[in-house]
Amino acid sequence: MTGTEIHITDFFKALSDPTRLKIFRILASSPDKKLCVGSIAQKVDVTQPAVSQHLRALKQVGLVTPNRDGFRVHYSINMTTVEMFKSAVEGLYQLTVEPCDCRKTCKKQPA
Repeated sequence: MTGTEIHITDFFKALSDPTRLKIFRILASSPDKKLCVGSIAQKVDVTQPAVSQHLRALKQVGLVTPNRDGFRVHYSINMTTVEMFKSAVEGLYQLTVEPCDCRKTCKKQPA
């Protein structure tokens, strides 16, 4: 993230690709919660360049964080961003149980 606010639609877009969602789930279930591109590529059965492109999309919305370890970069899930995403989804749910008055500008709209 480069200081610009990430919108909830960016999270949905990033996770809407089946391979990116699979990468996210693999990182979440990894015993030490971090993996390098080569390890991820083996687990999802795609090329390392393709995994790098998917990780770039996840990184752009802040869902994963790269950590350099010598010559390798290990990726892990950014729990701060995941918590923000969770709050945004809960805000959407809250709108279904406490709808706002549509005749006025809604102050309850999630970011």
